[in-house]
Amino acid sequence: MGAVSLGIFLSTFARTELQILQFIPIVIVPQALLSGFFWPIDQLPSLLQPVARVLPVTYAIDGLRQVMIAGADLTSGQVLFDLAVLTGIAAVFMVLAAATIRREVA
Repeated sequence: MGAVSLGIFLSTFARTELQILQFIPIVIVPQALLSGFFWPIDQLPSLLQPVARVLPVTYAIDGLRQVMIAGADLTSGQVLFDLAVLTGIAAVFMVLAAATIRREVA
């Protein structure tokens, strides 16, 4: 839901499909590089660590690590925290997408 809402929100700022494709390097690539997938967030430069903590992919990867590596389940506090953050981010982007979508009345 969060990714779809983010896509709808960003598409309201684009006039053509090409402009939407140009958002990919701006939005997706930084999330992939700063999410902790390739290297731990603690090893990122101190300037980039707060940015990484805001990205939704960071919480998705952290939750998946807890489940797959540590054997956590839905009763784990860390997994519940990650799910709550992802749900909150999805809700924020849904509200932003709904507020910025263009409505045309015939």
